[in-house]
Amino acid sequence: MPSFPIQRSVIGAQRGVASVLLSTTDPAAQAIINRIIAVGGTIPTGGSTAVNDFVTGCKTDSIWPFVHLYGFIGGTNPSHAIDWANPSGTAITWNGSVTSDVNGSHGDGSSYGDLGFNLTTLLPSNNIHGSVYSRTSGSGSGINLGTDDGSVFYWLAVNHNGQTDVINGIFATRKTAANTSGGLLALDVNSNARNIVLNGVVTTSDTTGVPGVFTPNNVWCFGRNDGGALSDGSSNNICFMSFGSALGAAGQAKLYTRVQALQTALGRNV
Repeated sequence: MPSFPIQRSVIGAQRGVASVLLSTTDPAAQAIINRIIAVGGTIPTGGSTAVNDFVTGCKTDSIWPFVHLYGFIGGTNPSHAIDWANPSGTAITWNGSVTSDVNGSHGDGSSYGDLGFNLTTLLPSNNIHGSVYSRTSGSGSGINLGTDDGSVFYWLAVNHNGQTDVINGIFATRKTAANTSGGLLALDVNSNARNIVLNGVVTTSDTTGVPGVFTPNNVWCFGRNDGGALSDGSSNNICFMSFGSALGAAGQAKLYTRVQALQTALGRNV
């Protein structure tokens, strides 16, 4: 693989960030870092290494690429809107008063981010995963990401009133479980099996809730897109989201390991 050094000395000095120079950087990681800087974000000390380690680790684990991926690095709304799977592509559109800092982005219960895609054209409904990492502990509030059209629903909530809350299909397939610690929650649908995974461990596995179609409404974060209106708005702090092909139980465990290592390197793991 060719060498792609990160030239950070000038940019780092301009933004008051420690200079970071990696001797070899994965091209995908380089593109992410370049885009964060281009939109005015700040790479924290050790952040370049953390991004590179995440990307190369996911490739080593054969869970790369993702269809959509959000790492929430840069400390600003524009930098946290970047889709790491396509850094120069469609970014999250923030609505209302979402705020961002070194710990990720924060909702206020009435604001949201439009991810700019819907699930009907993303991947087959029987070969898809979605994940979200929330740092909020305690009782929490609201849905972290979701969409519905009044009959078909999709949402993930790491910590909604003290429990994980996941739905894929109709309300009859909704699953909840006690959780007051935040972390990474994923819904992994592979063929006719649905796995709900919290911090790399499958908490629920069944064959229900695998719809033939998804709602055509865009996916939103910090709540669910209820036909163009925000429902179950969240004030939680989120710092990672991903969408891609189903990873299975083993792949989800690897994803959690890589995501947790990224958060730990940035000092914001839970």
